[in-house]
Amino acid sequence: MPDSMPDFHGSAARQLCSVCETLDLEAMFCDEVKEKAMGQLADYDNPECPFCALISQSIRSAWGKKWSASRLCTTASTPPRLFMQSRSPLSARRNGRIEHPQPRLLLAIDQKPPGFHRDRAMLKEVDRVKDRFIIAEIEALPSTSAPFMSALREADLLPRRKVGDGVNIPLLRHWLDECKKHKHSEISLTQEAEGSLQKHQHPFRLIDVLHERLVHKTERCDYAALSYVWGRLPTILNRGGDKAEVPILLTTRDNLKSLCTSRSLSQSRPGARRTGGIPHTIRDAMDLTRRIGMRYLWVDTLCIVQDDPRDKQQLIGIMDDVYNNAVFTIVAASGDDAKSGLRGVSPRTGRPVSAARIKICSSDDTTLDLSMCLPSLCEEVRRSAWNTRGWTFQEQCLSRRCLYFAQDEVFFNCSEAQWREGYDYGERCESLPGSTFHDVQVRTGPPWWSRNLRRDLDPTPYRYLGRLSSGLDVHGYQRAVQEYSRRELTFPHDVLSAFEGTFKQFANAREDNVRTTGLSIRQAQGIPSHLLYQAVLWFPSNEAQRRRCTHDASGAPTEEFPTWSRASYFGAIDFVFADNLWISRNISQAPTKPVPFYGLVTSWHYEGGTQDTHNQLESLRARRYLVDYFGLDVDLLLPRSQLEKEAPSHLACGELGFLGACLLPDGFRISRGTRVAALELAGIHRGEFRFDNESEANVDQLVAVAACDTIIKPPGRVAIFVGLATEEGVSRRVGVGFVYLDQGESSMKPQWEYRFWAASQRHEPPSGAP
Repeated sequence: MPDSMPDFHGSAARQLCSVCETLDLEAMFCDEVKEKAMGQLADYDNPECPFCALISQSIRSAWGKKWSASRLCTTASTPPRLFMQSRSPLSARRNGRIEHPQPRLLLAIDQKPPGFHRDRAMLKEVDRVKDRFIIAEIEALPSTSAPFMSALREADLLPRRKVGDGVNIPLLRHWLDECKKHKHSEISLTQEAEGSLQKHQHPFRLIDVLHERLVHKTERCDYAALSYVWGRLPTILNRGGDKAEVPILLTTRDNLKSLCTSRSLSQSRPGARRTGGIPHTIRDAMDLTRRIGMRYLWVDTLCIVQDDPRDKQQLIGIMDDVYNNAVFTIVAASGDDAKSGLRGVSPRTGRPVSAARIKICSSDDTTLDLSMCLPSLCEEVRRSAWNTRGWTFQEQCLSRRCLYFAQDEVFFNCSEAQWREGYDYGERCESLPGSTFHDVQVRTGPPWWSRNLRRDLDPTPYRYLGRLSSGLDVHGYQRAVQEYSRRELTFPHDVLSAFEGTFKQFANAREDNVRTTGLSIRQAQGIPSHLLYQAVLWFPSNEAQRRRCTHDASGAPTEEFPTWSRASYFGAIDFVFADNLWISRNISQAPTKPVPFYGLVTSWHYEGGTQDTHNQLESLRARRYLVDYFGLDVDLLLPRSQLEKEAPSHLACGELGFLGACLLPDGFRISRGTRVAALELAGIHRGEFRFDNESEANVDQLVAVAACDTIIKPPGRVAIFVGLATEEGVSRRVGVGFVYLDQGESSMKPQWEYRFWAASQRHEPPSGAP
């Protein structure tokens, strides 16, 4: 039976080895201590020493079960070194001061474990520690007899909670009840669901977990939703070659009527190769929904008719409503496919919690009871197959509440709180009876090694982007795309469909001074039109690859992604004005600071309409700034200018037109050496240009998209460009760049041309082009 509470009953404290005796562990758990070098990892491989055993356990946790300290030392190209420091996961107020009680011990090595910090937020210049990789966070438990732990035994601010082999249903109900008291829950479901789902003309199906059948709902009702990974399992529509394996049951046009009969989805339903079976994860979700006291559950395989294109299209188009209106979403964050089940509904196999009872030499009566901390929700999710899938991204961020079923623990997350089975915190963070601490705040994410980072920058993988969210601005959009682009899709052409619910949330978050167009996701290529002036400044990572268009049986293209769209690449996408690993925060953070920032393209033309963005260039301040520093003719950039009459009367779906100031080849020079090249204007203004693809060679125009000040004082002035290559009248994007404007009084201003551009659908370079 798994247990996250180490049991020391009957165990004797063991003496440290001669190497570990020198570490002064007691001091590490008394107050926060700065980094200390511990020497080489090979020195900590004594099987009789309890602390050496914890280090080996840490290596296995970070590198995998087959690893040990000795194996790592013998296979590493250079001897791994070990470091430690102590940091508190708590911030609390006492006597008017902020303190950080109950520090934990952090262990790090100078070699990167496999998959370390996968998908972690990119912080180029915040976390400057490049060669410290945390392998363990270790806590001292209240059973410790050290004198400095007496206060902890009286009022533990972060107590462990026993986790058994089955989920604690009353605790889950308590979390849901507490969440209903939150501010984000004040708007009733009736108000929120008005005009959607059950009122939609298309049937909305749910699983009735009491009668174990499909039902059509025409009135609002409470239901749970499931987010999980199908995996590579056969289904009744794609049975595979293994005739012995029972395929997954899907709702089809042929079986829809029969699945609406009572007990058609029961546990006793026989699974057969012809009729299919209900996988373990869906059965567990039905059981959990029933035990929590809810009647209805939404699951994609059964609530969408999988061989009906119209049904699929209708449901995919309202996926934001499906998950946003669910009372909670069950996230199967453990296992590789739909057969894995929900750990806790199905019995947990458990990871044994190995603890060490250590005898401190300074006192015969002093012991330290140490245990590795339970992994955070971020760490549990990052190691999961669920976190790699593209469709699960919007399922999470459009859900108002999520129950994450990790390997050995259940977590709860909403926009205001995160709770977990393994630690008793969050439900009472204001103060603790018997404690002198108040306003206790708990770090819920993984630890950071840098001592400059006290604020929890990575608290949770859950970020709500539904209708009640306050993060539906351009910065929220950029972060969503960064996270989504790091996911995988079984069918690459789903890149827009799997993002449609998220796109709709941002597209509907309208600003008062922006005239919206109601563009579809394919017309806008996944970029809400009112956010385009920053969101178009994306760039692919070095590992990203161009997404080839799909073709039908006759060879005709069925889906093309224009080069201006980030969907034209699969792999990680980043943005100029967001944290990234290329551009300094001196530039990338400008839109979030009180410095001059102007979008230079103020009207965008699509199939079916025009989007006018902020009329900020009409202000006197903007005119002076752009004329004095950049030499721009603002009148020619404003919407409804004479040049805008050059706009074509018709653009195809996905094409983009815009009026912009540009530089022709005689006005700039790019010194191509690598993917990131030196960029120079007029011989004095210098910056960099990043090619989207290494095969690109020519830049025919630089179109100015933004101008801003840097965030340092005194500020610099920066222009941001999109690079185009034009051949046979076809313009395609080839990269983005920036230039610092020389501020000398005699400096030449760039020689701008003003034109209307139409970005073609054509993705590949014309014949004969690189």
